[in-house]
Amino acid sequence: MKFIKQIIMTILLMVVPVSGFAFQNEPIGFRDLYWGETLEEVKQGREVQYFDYLPKANSVMYSVQMNPDESKTLSRVPIAGGVVSTLFWNDKLWRIALFFNEEDAFSDLKFAMTQLYGEPQINEWNCCRWIGETTFIALDKDSPYEGSTCVSLMSSKIMDDMTQEQASQGW
Repeated sequence: MKFIKQIIMTILLMVVPVSGFAFQNEPIGFRDLYWGETLEEVKQGREVQYFDYLPKANSVMYSVQMNPDESKTLSRVPIAGGVVSTLFWNDKLWRIALFFNEEDAFSDLKFAMTQLYGEPQINEWNCCRWIGETTFIALDKDSPYEGSTCVSLMSSKIMDDMTQEQASQGW
């Protein structure tokens, strides 16, 4: 029985492409915000304001103001309020969220991101996902409210660490 399981696992691994969990131009953060940076490191170059604590993710959310000399757009789509939402777990930056209110933001960003990162691994009418070894990118329409679009960039490694810690605590 063990031999059969090994054969099945070998076949599955051969079928899944090696690059199945990577995409072209995979980012390591957003602009000058990088995965694993501490809050103090982020504060050195940006205006930061506490926003909320998210108990489900055991993370602290901060709004980070974009610098005056920095573009307030992503692929020519205006970022709402010129603000980036960030989440820190164990004082490590693990998620960056950008919000957009333009009517065509979802389709414009989907086109631009597909050009930059290739076809998403998940491609639905209202969401797209690019799953990488370093970064997980989510593009969502009508999130967090109808008529808006959200781009979330997340550290794959820190998300894995969070999941392992939660599992060890019985969550």
